[in-house]
Amino acid sequence: MTMDSTKVVNGAFCKVYHDGVWLTYVTSFSASVSVSYEDIKRAGTRWVGKKATSLSGEGSMTGYKLTHDLTKLISRVGDDVSSPYVTELLVEVNDPESPQAKAFIRFKQVQFEAVPILDYEVNSVVEEELNFTFSGFEFV
Repeated sequence: MTMDSTKVVNGAFCKVYHDGVWLTYVTSFSASVSVSYEDIKRAGTRWVGKKATSLSGEGSMTGYKLTHDLTKLISRVGDDVSSPYVTELLVEVNDPESPQAKAFIRFKQVQFEAVPILDYEVNSVVEEELNFTFSGFEFV
């Protein structure tokens, strides 16, 4: 099978949504699920089987700093009276040259691992990276 290079997904056409709002400032997004296995010893063979026993979702997104809106929500964790901020992220993959790759992926129970208060350097555009965990995802 020969690969048609025009069908490779272009990340410029991917979008991240939070609470129905397109986060236009997000320039990269990554998410994966780690699978933990337990060894299963089997009679009659030296081969050890594997049984999936737990899943762990982790991700990150990077973008330009435009507002403090998301930071304010995430910072509730430091309030001592509020519960940590838990949300969902929706990612759209929609490259017009790759219609077969079009997808919406919902990441559930997203919790951010740090509060990104501010990180800047003189004469540089301010960017931030948000690392997060999630518990579940689905293609919608």
